[in-house]
Amino acid sequence: MSRKKEQILKKAKELFMEQGLQETSLEQIGEEVPASKMTIYKYFTNKEGLIEQVLNDIVEEVLADFYKMLDHAEDNPLEGLMELQHYEGTDKISEKFIMDLVKYYPKQAERLLTYQREEIFPRFEQFLFEAQKKGQIRKDISPHVLTLFISSIKQFFSKPENLVGITDINAIRDQFMTILYYGIISPDHKKN
Repeated sequence: MSRKKEQILKKAKELFMEQGLQETSLEQIGEEVPASKMTIYKYFTNKEGLIEQVLNDIVEEVLADFYKMLDHAEDNPLEGLMELQHYEGTDKISEKFIMDLVKYYPKQAERLLTYQREEIFPRFEQFLFEAQKKGQIRKDISPHVLTLFISSIKQFFSKPENLVGITDINAIRDQFMTILYYGIISPDHKKN
């Protein structure tokens, strides 16, 4: 990839996350890089092409991190859960970006959801299933339900209106994860 294309992608991602998709123009990206609008068109055809490439980069980065964490945690899935809890890669994706994606670029938003359903959830469920086979996680809780529960917690904390009155968000998030963590550990594993 050319250096200029990388600069355009980096600046587009930054501006998309700060301002959203609708408030960020190709002209604005070009001014920040600097690059002409024609240069941007040369690499990405149009704004949708640029958005698609930004999404591809985000997906590749998150997926690589996710697989790396899961592979690293194969011997100790409980440690892996704690590592996943502290992963901040997806926190960099702003709500404004996601809302614009859903409203103005539904095909791209659906692609992101499909990726989550088809790539992330099945691999995470398999990870939880392996932890159950090792006796680290209770066998009476479905890996599918655990995945949905963890996803729900993350969604809850991503909405600012849910956090009104909470002074230390990280402490609250850690407490939720502690409840989850100790709630799913197999009683036999707790004794070890």
